[in-house]
Amino acid sequence: MNEKTKYVPTIYIDETRCDGKMACMRICPTYAIRVKQGAARIINNLCIDCGECIKVCPNKAIKPITNTFKDINSIGPVYAVASPALYAQFGKDIHPHLIHEGLRRIGFAGSYDITKYCVILRRAIERFISESKGQKPVISSHCPVIVSMIEVQFPSLIENLLPMREPRELAAIEIKKNLNNKDAALIYVTPCSAKILDVKSPRWKEGSSIDGALSIRDIYNPLLSAILEIKNPAAPDIQIYAEGIEWAAEGGIVDHLPESVLSLSSSGIANAKKVLSDIEFSKLREIDFVELYACDSGCSGGSLVVENTYMARNKIKSIISLPSMAKDTIPDYAEVELKREWLGLHTKQTPVVDLHSAIGKMKDKERIYLNLPKVDCGLCGCPTCSVFADDIVNNKASLNECIFEELSQMKKDFNLIFQRWKQE
Repeated sequence: MNEKTKYVPTIYIDETRCDGKMACMRICPTYAIRVKQGAARIINNLCIDCGECIKVCPNKAIKPITNTFKDINSIGPVYAVASPALYAQFGKDIHPHLIHEGLRRIGFAGSYDITKYCVILRRAIERFISESKGQKPVISSHCPVIVSMIEVQFPSLIENLLPMREPRELAAIEIKKNLNNKDAALIYVTPCSAKILDVKSPRWKEGSSIDGALSIRDIYNPLLSAILEIKNPAAPDIQIYAEGIEWAAEGGIVDHLPESVLSLSSSGIANAKKVLSDIEFSKLREIDFVELYACDSGCSGGSLVVENTYMARNKIKSIISLPSMAKDTIPDYAEVELKREWLGLHTKQTPVVDLHSAIGKMKDKERIYLNLPKVDCGLCGCPTCSVFADDIVNNKASLNECIFEELSQMKKDFNLIFQRWKQE
């Protein structure tokens, strides 16, 4: 985590709705959730804000912490910065230009599109790879969950991350340069909770040029109502690029790279972990570029969207085929490439480790794990027996919390009572 920024969680658990069913604990890719005393708990330093727990909670007890729709009328002039995923949330007959007009009608002082910067960044990626900078394969860095996962679980791959700002940040930098009102705020309309963290309290960079984030889910109903009321739409004043809209779906980058660039694309947490593991074990040495999305099918499958993931992909295909989508040549943008240090990950001070103590804990964990049932039932409130053993070693759990250990002790007690009864 960047030492200059304090981590602020973007997900919270409403304990009045949580019944401890453990669906969230089982799906968490970094084992950041425990269920204790009938309610889920999040371990902040392990959470990567992927939003998988939000999707699976049957009681809607896990919620994102975002700016609310009411905020746009209470913090001065606010401009919307639209994620390409927003365009895939409405019917095929609702053009992106109508969506921008709708944003203005519900209270935003104006709205901006970022697809131009998606195209700019894709071209910069192509140049970066051709100039053989950095380690290969180069891993895309526009998904905050992927970057956080690398920091938490695959730190050896930090140097493989693409050292470039995301399209939304490139857009915000240029927008703020041209805004006359310096008190105006930029709100990103986001498809996922991880991008909220990227705006509010980035784990792995110094800050954001965006001032807040509003979920697509929160804004959808008022926006749709405003769009349906538009009878005489204004003339389009925003250029929207078809190639940039494709960034909302898996393959949006690699499909536009030249054939000479060996690349692959993958979406979904489980697939991302598999690809990163393969890179770590040097199984993908011949690949130049890897495009990874934490959400299934890309950003259009984020935890804060409304539309079905597969319907959203079909809508993206329909939108990009429209003749009104811009395909103009875009000039180079000087601020797209920055020093790798902007990621801020590999510059962290490595904590001093007591080797003797660490080896002792490792042996203790192995000893405890060997005596556990190894069925990963989760009844102890931990996702796996291995994680449970680790928690015991770190004094965050006790062995008697294992139901099998408790049953074993009950059996011993019963046998002792039975033996005494026989003796009498």
